[in-house]
Amino acid sequence: MTQGLILLVFLAALVAFGWTRLRRRLGMRITWETIATVMAIFILAVLTLWAFSRR
Repeated sequence: MTQGLILLVFLAALVAFGWTRLRRRLGMRITWETIATVMAIFILAVLTLWAFSRR
């Protein structure tokens, strides 16, 4: 289970990295709050999908 959580955080970091690159190209401001929010939303979305698949 720990390996799955580490993978989930790694994937969330990759998504946040891509999101910040996109925002930077659009000329938008990037903060640590933005990165943390994107990671949190991604993690919650994946955990929600996982929970529904386990039913």
